[in-house]
Amino acid sequence: MSGLLAGASTALSFAQQGAAASGLMPAFIRNSRKVGTIIPDVTIEENHSDRLQVTQHPVARGSPISDHAFKLPATVTMRLGWTNANPIGAGVQGFMSGGFAGAAEGLLSSATEERVKDIYASLVKLQYDDQAAKNGGNPVVPFDLTTGKRTYKNMVIVELGVRTDHTTEYSLMIECNMQEVFIVETQSTTQPAQSNQAKPDQTQDTTNAPDKKTDTPEPVKERTTTPLYDLKQKGKAALNGLFPGLF
Repeated sequence: MSGLLAGASTALSFAQQGAAASGLMPAFIRNSRKVGTIIPDVTIEENHSDRLQVTQHPVARGSPISDHAFKLPATVTMRLGWTNANPIGAGVQGFMSGGFAGAAEGLLSSATEERVKDIYASLVKLQYDDQAAKNGGNPVVPFDLTTGKRTYKNMVIVELGVRTDHTTEYSLMIECNMQEVFIVETQSTTQPAQSNQAKPDQTQDTTNAPDKKTDTPEPVKERTTTPLYDLKQKGKAALNGLFPGLF
């Protein structure tokens, strides 16, 4: 037993030295990175950004600056890598998502060189689940992001970037841009009865008022006479007054 432990210790020591020499010590020995439940084989780079939006307008002296500034969602960009030639990683990844059955599927995907395709499909599904959208479900579900410096809650994938060339045909090198989503709690309340309100005309619930009756204006009668015609008629009437029966 002691010989076995000594051999394992020696192998671990060589692994640590190799990882340290290649600059991949944290990713190789203590891979604490996770995108949801997806564990990368190697983390090449992480970029974290925390910003505060501040007003461009002048602020009165003595005013709380917090009234004129608000925190923007945190963003994280990670460059991650996976390879088909990692049966241990494939088994662990499968076990986290599907138990022993998932571990078996992960080992099979590594053996058949389908692992990187499955990982890529999982990331695309984590970004936006088309099947959930078709079934009336929620296609975007925020997840936890674990990095080497910090753990984030309620993250979503904004952009996935993959580049493949002749050297990366059987591996997956991906740039993943993620953003935090602020989730708040909302509450509803019931307004007191109108009889208990001091100024019900100002605080009562809005109601649907009855339709107002609008009077239709009478159409303007068109003029059928002219000023000259009216003058003639008045002249005839005057002559009839003087000489009855003239017209």
